[in-house]
Amino acid sequence: METGLSSFSSIILRKSFFNIYFSLHGEFGKTLSAAREMQWRPADDIREYQWRKLSALIKHAYDNVPFYRERMKKAGFSTGNINDFEQFRKIPILTKKDINEHLDELVSATASKSSLLLNATGGSTGAPVHYYQDKAMILGQWAATHRFFDWAGRAPWDHVAKLWGSSFDIENAKPKTWKGNLYVRLFEGVKFFPAFEMNERTFSEFAEYVRRFKPACVESYAVPLALTGKYILDRGIDLSGSGVRCAVTSAEKLIEDHRKIIESAFHCRVYDRYGGRELGNVAAECGSGGYHTADDFLYLEILNEDGSPAKEGASGKIVITSLENFGMPFIRYQNDDMGTLATGGCECGRGLSRLKSIDGRIQGVITLGNGGFVSGVIFPHLFKDFDIKLYNIEQESLEYIKVRVVPGPDFGRKDEDFCKEVLSRHLPGMEIEFEKTDGIPAGPSGKFSFVTSKVKSPFS
Repeated sequence: METGLSSFSSIILRKSFFNIYFSLHGEFGKTLSAAREMQWRPADDIREYQWRKLSALIKHAYDNVPFYRERMKKAGFSTGNINDFEQFRKIPILTKKDINEHLDELVSATASKSSLLLNATGGSTGAPVHYYQDKAMILGQWAATHRFFDWAGRAPWDHVAKLWGSSFDIENAKPKTWKGNLYVRLFEGVKFFPAFEMNERTFSEFAEYVRRFKPACVESYAVPLALTGKYILDRGIDLSGSGVRCAVTSAEKLIEDHRKIIESAFHCRVYDRYGGRELGNVAAECGSGGYHTADDFLYLEILNEDGSPAKEGASGKIVITSLENFGMPFIRYQNDDMGTLATGGCECGRGLSRLKSIDGRIQGVITLGNGGFVSGVIFPHLFKDFDIKLYNIEQESLEYIKVRVVPGPDFGRKDEDFCKEVLSRHLPGMEIEFEKTDGIPAGPSGKFSFVTSKVKSPFS
């Protein structure tokens, strides 16, 4: 199976599969083609396109979504018509708490729930969120993802070695349909490695796989790939002949030291992307620097604490409006991350706006007694499917970790036992204490640090 993934015939098979899939799903093909064309339009044209989509969305939300109609009336709107971006900013911010408390009121009267996909965030700030997505939103996410892979030089049929939630996502997550399994095995050509089992065995197996089977791309959460890169460099493993064209990172803040380690270990450029489960890929790096935002699928704001727009070059709260999800609109959604807008155009020639940096998104690393590490990303992946309102993880020592949760009414003892059992497999030799509480205080910055460790590690 592994040699098949890397063989020329398998690449031809996946390319054919993609082209057939592309032709049979005309809506996806049109969406992707439009996205590839849109990126080269002048910035003013893209801004005008955003405004048309935004105006239609606000009118739709006022007419069909009870939650937004009441909010806009309180903000002084007598109709759903808006005149400019300044008036748009009078619409109150949408928070995760709003979504959890008013989920049904956020669904459009024009959409039946049976036609929508119920999904959930992993809760990267410690607060999982459930929500609905419509077909147009999902198509837009796919298109934005494939366009980003274009920038990184990764084709849809390329062979990829992926450090991901492998053993958890694939083996323990909700059952997948045969169509989903077929898509992963044939369409993506991906070899998975467990990102939640960061130890010498995983590092060694990943490095050996890259050396032997020469994938076109390595993909991972940022910290696990940096840990793997450090292992490769420390042991003098030479991957210069592996032919890896790009490394793709996501899910965690990519700091420059980690970028250098990855690029040195795999002899390729790193392309970082930023997004979330609820809104897909929000921004991603091109070859010229900076994170281009998916302006044709969303409208992004960077705001000061008082709600006013942050100046270019200044860090602020990230607030996003999806331009596609009419089934359950996300209008001025604050995802609890921070970012900085880039100034001026990009050398690549794309008219899409840019973020200079994502400033407030880095997960903790849990250090194991056996010398391995576990990325903090395991916790949002695990908790997203349970009725947990908020959580916080503290590693006190190599032998003890405390998991504080604010449970919802549907989080019972069986759920707690299941979570403990899963975590025990990934945190061997560690006592795991669950503590149920009514609330978890924010840190000095006002944000929740959902994974912290008192154990010294190379990536703390």
